[in-house]
Amino acid sequence: MRLNFNDNAQRREWEKKWEIIKIISAEFSTAVNPQKPTGTEELAIPIKKFFIGIVKDIFDIEKNINYFKSQECFNFLKGELNFVFSNIDGNTLETIYKQTEQTNKKFSNIYQNKKPEVLYWVSCHLDGSIILNDKYLIKGKLGLTNTDIFQYLIDTGKGKRIKRDEIEKNVLQGEKLKRELHTLINDFGFKNELKKAFFPRATNDLIVFINNLNKEDLKKHLVNTDKLADEIKKLKIYRENSNKLRVATS
Repeated sequence: MRLNFNDNAQRREWEKKWEIIKIISAEFSTAVNPQKPTGTEELAIPIKKFFIGIVKDIFDIEKNINYFKSQECFNFLKGELNFVFSNIDGNTLETIYKQTEQTNKKFSNIYQNKKPEVLYWVSCHLDGSIILNDKYLIKGKLGLTNTDIFQYLIDTGKGKRIKRDEIEKNVLQGEKLKRELHTLINDFGFKNELKKAFFPRATNDLIVFINNLNKEDLKKHLVNTDKLADEIKKLKIYRENSNKLRVATS
């Protein structure tokens, strides 16, 4: 396949190739280390080692290992628990490793240059504060339960539909949420354009939360950027206290 460095699907595939060849190369380097002479006639690598980062599917793993096999790096067989590599050509493996690194880096650099600038983001703090960029959205008022709920929204990911029963199960350990979700959002400090920007959908039983907002997010959800800027301008400046930081934004 001809490389198209603007193709996100190809970029993700090369990210997977890069993760996989790193594992194989590291295991091979350990095997030929004179301080640990295990030999290279056969090299068994646990299959579970390959489930890392964005590589989460056995089909992807086998497909990409077969790609490197086609480059005449090695032969391999899949066992019950291990991939067993044989006839490993160390020089070819090193060459392919460097080529994969360079290709992945080029995809990554082009993607980062194209990535929209993040304009607004929120984080949650242990003292019950929500910080929007460098300002307090809510200062120390959430309480432990609401802090846990908001942190769950951050951790769940951008744009995912989150239902009431999901929060009750994963945050409240089965207890019922006592407030409607749209009311809870107001408690978090999201009103008017802030609510429209970060919570483009909010009903009694379902919300969609978006963090790390860019210009396209605001345009897509018909946010009045002038009114949004005015709302944020009225917020108080956040004074950092590292002891109170809960977690960085996702």
